[in-house]
Amino acid sequence: MAALAPGPLPQRVNVGLYAVHSPGIDWDRTEFCCRRQLEREGTHYLQEQALTALILSDADARSLPATDYVVMPSLAEGHAPTSVLHHYVAHSKRSYFQHGWRRIMARLGHQAHLAA
Repeated sequence: MAALAPGPLPQRVNVGLYAVHSPGIDWDRTEFCCRRQLEREGTHYLQEQALTALILSDADARSLPATDYVVMPSLAEGHAPTSVLHHYVAHSKRSYFQHGWRRIMARLGHQAHLAA
């Protein structure tokens, strides 16, 4: 992937959380990279993430602060959050299934109560 990148590849890319000014994207290059990935690696569920990283490697991209945006939060962080946003991946999903969803439901219930 690094051979396809025009600049340094960003780390910790979350395809659900980024903003790019689309006229600044070289779509021909993106199509080329997608085709090259398919030829070399075949289809993969992380292809969207890889293409996004390649697009961001050609942009003035900045990551969210690690204190605010925690990738793979621990069980303790999931139980008593200190960050603004969690990105539950791999084994950290346990934290979400044990604690995170309850916080969301409690918050939604509180908001529904306020709206009534």
